[in-house]
Amino acid sequence: WQDNSTNETAFLVERSQAGGAYVQIASLAADLRSLSVSGLAAATNYSFRVRASNSAGASAYSNLASATTFSVTPPPPPVS
Repeated sequence: WQDNSTNETAFLVERSQAGGAYVQIASLAADLRSLSVSGLAAATNYSFRVRASNSAGASAYSNLASATTFSVTPPPPPVS
């Protein structure tokens, strides 16, 4: 994400699994702009959103970023 805030003390990262409710998965220090996530289920769609936070409260949520994890078994190679 892009840091458009000038006074944040943290970034709050939330994740939704397969269209479910969003759950906060991380609170990151100010100015950090990435997060590695592990332990995701195979062949599942996830959406993420972020917002800045400080002592006055939290900003609006960012745009959503979505991705689907790979299945556990890779597909067979194409037949020629």
